[in-house]
Amino acid sequence: MSKVVSEINRPISFYELASALKSTKDTSCPGADQINYLTIKKLPPTWKLHLLHLYNRILKNGAYPNKWRDAAVFPIHKPNKTIDQFHYYHVWQNYWIKLLHLD
Repeated sequence: MSKVVSEINRPISFYELASALKSTKDTSCPGADQINYLTIKKLPPTWKLHLLHLYNRILKNGAYPNKWRDAAVFPIHKPNKTIDQFHYYHVWQNYWIKLLHLD
């Protein structure tokens, strides 16, 4: 197995979770679950550890809740552009991606 593949397949560390949460905006909109990043950031470390175990189990087994397959796409018209399919921002939200947001 190559170094890159083994790096991708390794479990997420608590440090990586904390770093990802730190990089998110507190004012982000919640997803379908109505849980925003600020709420997750304020969880006690033991709860964050439970989330981390859940994420790593999902990554290891490749199975996740069906609800996480749902996504919402919101086309937003770009200013000063004609109204057609090529001049829209496609803002989408997927629960799983929201949880692993890593800017």
